[in-house]
Amino acid sequence: MINFLLKKQVYGLIILILLGIIFSILSKFIIGKLLFKQKDVHKKRKAKTYVTLFQKIAKAIIWLVVLILILQLYGFDVKTFVAGLGIVSVIIGLALQDVLKDILGGITILADDFYSIGDIITLNDFTGEVIDFSLRTTKIVNFNNEVKSFTNRNISAVINHTKKDYIFFLDFNASYENNINTVENTFKKIIKKMQEKYSNINIEFLGIEKLDDSSIKYRLQVSSKYSEQYKIKREINKIVKEEFDKESIKIPYFQVEVHDDKII
Repeated sequence: MINFLLKKQVYGLIILILLGIIFSILSKFIIGKLLFKQKDVHKKRKAKTYVTLFQKIAKAIIWLVVLILILQLYGFDVKTFVAGLGIVSVIIGLALQDVLKDILGGITILADDFYSIGDIITLNDFTGEVIDFSLRTTKIVNFNNEVKSFTNRNISAVINHTKKDYIFFLDFNASYENNINTVENTFKKIIKKMQEKYSNINIEFLGIEKLDDSSIKYRLQVSSKYSEQYKIKREINKIVKEEFDKESIKIPYFQVEVHDDKII
């Protein structure tokens, strides 16, 4: 057993594999330290994307070198092998044109800063967070925890919801019986409460949006992170109802009046 382990091909193979593992771990750590020193949120996401990609490339290069050294250890003509890679690469390139298109697409995404890992984007009507990126594919997880993979060659139009705050509008109806000034002052109180609770949002009262048949429609403009919009909407709805009740502001709702057994 000892004689077997002392053979160059055996202990050499073990050493090369261990070195491959060690250098893979070291490259992952070093690349992470060198590139992941950003304070800005968007720059952090961009750095994370580059870190992930470079770590994958470094790992592939390390194991390719280990493979060549193992072949050399077992007596293969490495020069012939490397030269042969050129011919093989041409054949593979012709056979895998779509893969090359994916890689070019991935380079374009990085160069033009379409998105980074951690960004919330919309691709082909699928909205979610970018959880993985390589030169070939992009993986996104939506709010239902469904993961979808896209080949980079098919990505041409991207909506990035993360680079800037998301703006949305909320409309609330109040009865014509209510005093307009009272309603407006109530909305100011609502805005103050929301901004005290959420310092990273901006709310603006835009005033009367529309005069409907049975109510006046008031509009708020809200600016927040895309991922927080639903939570913010629910919280605003709750506070509006509470404040309207305090100020006895009537919210119109469908009513049926019955006179002499007839519905009017």
